[in-house]
Order: sequence, then C-alpha cells, then structure tokens
Amino acid sequence: MKRIIFMLALVLMVCNVFAQDDAFKKEVDKTIELTNLKATLSEAMRIQYQQLVDAGTIKLDDVQATSDECAEAMLPKMKEFMLEVYYENYTLSEMKEYNKFLATPLGQKMIAVTPKVTNATTKLSQDPEILGKLQSVILKHLKLD
Repeated sequence: MKRIIFMLALVLMVCNVFAQDDAFKKEVDKTIELTNLKATLSEAMRIQYQQLVDAGTIKLDDVQATSDECAEAMLPKMKEFMLEVYYENYTLSEMKEYNKFLATPLGQKMIAVTPKVTNATTKLSQDPEILGKLQSVILKHLKLD
C-alpha cells in the first residue's frame, strides 16, 4: 500500500512539473511576442550591418532585407535559447511580472530603444581611449609563465 501511495505521489509531482513547464513556456512565448523578438533582432543587425557598409568593410545589396533574413534564420534557435536562459534564472511568478512590465508604455519604449543602446555601448567599447585603458589593466594583471 505504501508503494502505491508513493507511486501516486510521484506521478502527481511529475504532472505538476510538466504543467509548470508548460505555463513557463507560455510566459516565455508571451515575452517573445511582447519584445517582438524578430524585429528587435533585425534592427540590431541592421544597425551593425549598416555601420560595416558605411565603413566600406562589406557590400550588401539590401541591408534591411539581409537583416530581416538573418533574424528569421536565428529565430527558432533564439527562442530555444531564451526558454533555457529564462528557465534557469527566473521563476514563473517573475516571468509574469516581467511580462506585465513589458506590456507597459515604458516597457515597450525600452524594447524599441535597446538595439540603439546596445549599438552605442558597442561603439564605446571600441573607443581608442577605452581600449588603451583596458590594455593597460590587462597587461598589469597578465601572467606570462
């Protein structure tokens, strides 16, 4: 009898985990929808590709089309990756709160501005003055055996 009760408890726990996983996946899907992931990826890539074209590093016949197609190609793997990362770092309750924020006007503005902020940060990290300072710090701590 104890075995039957133990097995029933185990089955109920497993079913509960699957239900929570499904609920979590739905929240991540909502996050992806609210962030308009495909467009966000495309815009981030468009900014980078346009800089490369402007610098003469690469030639593209259509920067926007290239960015859109690259975002489309990345999307399935990106969704899997995001599900894993969110699952490892957030609870279901936290994901629901995050999605509430993303649905607000400020959340939507943050989503729209993120590619520009990321691009500006990337540019700053390539600034010769900063690179020189970073090189000095690294050389100070570098161990050559």
